[in-house]
Amino acid sequence: MTKDEIIRMAIDAGFDQEDDDIFICGIEHIQKLLEIEREACANICLDLTAWHSKLAIAAFESAADAIKARGNNDV
Repeated sequence: MTKDEIIRMAIDAGFDQEDDDIFICGIEHIQKLLEIEREACANICLDLTAWHSKLAIAAFESAADAIKARGNNDV
């Protein structure tokens, strides 16, 4: 992941940007950032379903569900 991608994700999560290297945030911003990253990872799994067998598709969908479910745990 590039620096620009990390900065974009932090801004999307609500971090206050002081400059390119310093962000002000609270726990809710970190939780949102993790949610964004989990969703992106799950989507990668789901994108793979277009190219594989039914068994592999089930595995990718299961992986996506497991990634998303990690957000249901308390931080």
